[in-house]
Amino acid sequence: MRHYKHGRCDPTYSLTMHSHKLVNALASCIGSNNMIIYTADLLRLFHVAFLEHRSLIRNTKSGHGVGPHLAALRRSLPSDNPLKKYLDPFGCPSVYLTGTDMMEGVECGVGNVYAQDQLAVTYLGKKDKVRIVLNGKGSFALTLEKLQASLKTNLKLVMLLAVRYAIACQMGAIERPLNQGQPEKMNGETKHYQESPNNGNATVVNTSGTVTDYTLVIHGGAGEEMMLNTEVIGVVEFALQTALTLGSQVLQQGGSSLDAVQKSVEALEDCFLFNAGKGSVFNQDGKNEMEATIVDGNAMRSGSVACVQNVKNPIKAARCVMEKSSHSLIVGDGAEEFLQGLEEKKNPVGPEYFYTDIRHKQLTAKLAAGNTSKNNHPQTVGAVALDRWKGLAAASSTGGVVGKLKGRVGDTAIVGAGIYADDKLAIACSGDGDVFLRHTIAQKIASLYHHTGL
Repeated sequence: MRHYKHGRCDPTYSLTMHSHKLVNALASCIGSNNMIIYTADLLRLFHVAFLEHRSLIRNTKSGHGVGPHLAALRRSLPSDNPLKKYLDPFGCPSVYLTGTDMMEGVECGVGNVYAQDQLAVTYLGKKDKVRIVLNGKGSFALTLEKLQASLKTNLKLVMLLAVRYAIACQMGAIERPLNQGQPEKMNGETKHYQESPNNGNATVVNTSGTVTDYTLVIHGGAGEEMMLNTEVIGVVEFALQTALTLGSQVLQQGGSSLDAVQKSVEALEDCFLFNAGKGSVFNQDGKNEMEATIVDGNAMRSGSVACVQNVKNPIKAARCVMEKSSHSLIVGDGAEEFLQGLEEKKNPVGPEYFYTDIRHKQLTAKLAAGNTSKNNHPQTVGAVALDRWKGLAAASSTGGVVGKLKGRVGDTAIVGAGIYADDKLAIACSGDGDVFLRHTIAQKIASLYHHTGL
């Protein structure tokens, strides 16, 4: 692939030693069911190859690539220069790409194919679409179909790995897998977390296999008809495990359950996959109105915010309400004004930060369907934790319901409805928020536990 800069056409090194090593490693990680097992080793290989390519591309763009285009060099030579006859074959590209293979709005692309056996790759990119066109000469022309199939396979493998890499970066968790000494599965299970045979909760265990004296459980939402394929589920599980890892590190280092649940929820807010923070759904006006709550069970105190629009991490704002105000819930402009000047609002974000194509499409579909569509995008996030000092805490964050009325507040912002914690238990709910509100579900669960022990 080539990048054009001030008349130069320098290669951006589509194949390097590290990228070749990455592709070979990807192929070796494909299991018997044709599904790839993504490991921390793969993530490290991708990281190294990515940094190498980025450096080479920057050099090309700054004019420090591999030298001038051969055609430009040929034209610069006088006609009597003996080198000119050797450069004459590079006078004109022999492949032009037109028609349906091109992207909309692009009428013609030029593939620079000079040699008798050469492959031209034309890359066309838009915000929501990428097209790669292959054209060849000589022996490459005979194997284009096979090359195309191979490219599709490898692109898919690299894409799913790149998504995981980007998510880890977005959640502020890229350093751990890169620095980890031993390979770690990243499809939702690792040796660091196991299912408790007694209560079905995710329990943190150490490397020796013995159960630790703290517990952290998180969720990424629940709802009807979540149409997710296996690949998407794998990515979602990776994001959940990343958040679980970040929260468990807090507990492992002796931190409080309150800090742990905030850390996990904050990471999920930074991931576009979930309906909280970055990935929040739009209301019917195309705006984001987010809410969050954090509860310190042993101290019986809580903080909540609702209808905030410019707060990157609503769960941090909720913690601020709990610790820096005399109130438990602050809403809308009042919450935004309260946060002004505090650390949680030093760098406010605008609507563009929360905009994602997937959420915009969901709003469009919701408005077109009216009241007949179900809430199939309810990825509210939550976490509950027990630290080694037996302190309990809960945290939850959401963007609400897609297409909701302006000013709507759900169960996530109301202690006793979608969240609760005391010195005996911690609860974080997900589902139909209005039902949870009407029936104060979290409080009823707590009462049932206190009266029956169930």
